[in-house]
Amino acid sequence: WKQQAGLQVITQEVSAALFLDDQYLDKTPYINKKIKPGDYILRIQPDDSSLVSYDIPIALHKGTITVVDWQPGTSLETSGGIIYEMEKTKTGKGSQIDFQTIPNNAILTFDDGVKQFSPLTLLNIAEGNHTFEVSLPSYKTQQHAVNIIKNHSIILTIILGKELDQKADQQLTQQEITPKDASSSAETNTGTVENS
Repeated sequence: WKQQAGLQVITQEVSAALFLDDQYLDKTPYINKKIKPGDYILRIQPDDSSLVSYDIPIALHKGTITVVDWQPGTSLETSGGIIYEMEKTKTGKGSQIDFQTIPNNAILTFDDGVKQFSPLTLLNIAEGNHTFEVSLPSYKTQQHAVNIIKNHSIILTIILGKELDQKADQQLTQQEITPKDASSSAETNTGTVENS
């Protein structure tokens, strides 16, 4: 299958339909090692209609698997996940990781090392398993493991989903429920001002 590319998609405990350039693939969890290499748009469409669909640009390289680990949310802002794309390094030597995050300037900790900011390229990474954490205030922190293969570069695109603030949620629902009350209380306020 060296001339073909692989795609694996995980959506945690949520079931979702997958489309590659508008062609229906299957439901998650999904793995296929016989896809033509190239650039595609992957659509993840959760079965639960309260969760939103998300379109992700992905690159599939021959002889490697691109992995998408996705956590659908109730809005585009709260959806997030990570895309692992792997290809042979240009020089054919050494292993490297490119971290890209949406939004940029997220805080990256690789193997519990120094905190750094994205985008970030790490060169000459040792083979084997590594862990990293990506965080940004008011976004959900993501922790992942990555397996480094000799003479390959891995491009990690981490899409950060906004943290659902419970207070913000409550305020939203209160605003939705009580627009009339709010206007009537404003009137009583002006009333008291006139009385004084």
